[in-house]
Amino acid sequence: MGGTAADVITSTNNSQTLAINTAVAQKQQEVQQLIRNIQAEQRHFGGKELAAYNRPTPNPERTKDFPAALKHLDDMLSGKTKLSVADAYYTVEAAYGNPYLSRQQYYDNIKESVVFIRKWMMENKLNPKDNYMVQYAIRKFMSETLTIYNGKDKGDHGAAIDMVSHNPYHYDYNDYMGEKDYRNLFLTKCLATGFGQCASMPIVYLVLAEALGVKAYLSFAPQHSFVKYPDNDGNIINYEPTSNWEITDKWYKDNMFISGDAVANGIYLDTLNSKQVVANCAFDLAIEYIKVDLTGNEDIILNCLKVGTRYFPKNNNLQSLFIYSMHLKTMLREEMRKNNITSLDDIDKVPAAKKYYQEYLGTEAYIAKLGYQDMPAGMYEEMLNQQEFKGKIQKEYNVSGKDKKNLFSKTEKDSRP
Repeated sequence: MGGTAADVITSTNNSQTLAINTAVAQKQQEVQQLIRNIQAEQRHFGGKELAAYNRPTPNPERTKDFPAALKHLDDMLSGKTKLSVADAYYTVEAAYGNPYLSRQQYYDNIKESVVFIRKWMMENKLNPKDNYMVQYAIRKFMSETLTIYNGKDKGDHGAAIDMVSHNPYHYDYNDYMGEKDYRNLFLTKCLATGFGQCASMPIVYLVLAEALGVKAYLSFAPQHSFVKYPDNDGNIINYEPTSNWEITDKWYKDNMFISGDAVANGIYLDTLNSKQVVANCAFDLAIEYIKVDLTGNEDIILNCLKVGTRYFPKNNNLQSLFIYSMHLKTMLREEMRKNNITSLDDIDKVPAAKKYYQEYLGTEAYIAKLGYQDMPAGMYEEMLNQQEFKGKIQKEYNVSGKDKKNLFSKTEKDSRP
């Protein structure tokens, strides 16, 4: 990733240069705040060496599954094992710990869903080999209550019909950012409870599309993800599983603070294929590791980046760039602590600190060059307010969105005249 801010600026236009300079100035202010924090720590610890302080105790029980999970993702990406979006997401969630479903329950849920969709298509005379019809069926399955009918012979007692219904998925307005419980973002949570958000509901769609043999892509917008898929003429459709809406790229650009550079460089509104979705899971794994291990061990984080970034040859995966920037900032802070650096000017006196500082600013400059802009405060919440009525209903009826429930229900009906 590497490079300095000066390196990045040499190949930019005027508007990009302004954005880069603004981003670099902001990050310099953040480093100055780090220095103030270090000075406060020095006063607190009486000038003693800071490197030995504030280091959390390792928790090997929480981190033991991460290396194996990363290896499994790498094996899928390199062709050693079968590539599977479903398997990738379960692997990552299991590494974090306490997924909402066991592995067997998870795959049983997917299998039951696929069988249901195929039967529903057959009963409604929809061609299971027609890509668009399969996409239509997945959308109906996720957004509406559907029913299928299974007849069975009861011998001397006649015949009966099982009516099997599937209830739709709903947006979970409670802790939708996963700040109280990170597992609220999990795919297993959405499958187990029927409640999800823009991190999990698009993945439900992708997993079903994978199992049904049709193409679907993951796409990103600021603080958001959704689904893109091709119709039978090759046109790309944008689909929001969270609201069951089709939305144009123009709407996203106009309403979600997406610049032309961001689209041109592929950080937003691009189509991630299955291999890139699995590669992106390596970055999700890095984020999860950061949440469970606060000891400052950066090796697994760098390994996650190494596994995933090779499948983004344009170096335009925003999550990986943010993770790498966070790594550089962490290493810079440690060097400043270790060497008692108390001003920006002192950074240049310590080669390791200078290296991390320059590369940190360079990475942030590169992110700005790609067209990334901080989303204005409250914009995402304002978008959710458009659905505020539904959120109030969820709260009024005390629906937590965390309780497990079977979205499938079965009713037996006697078919005798």
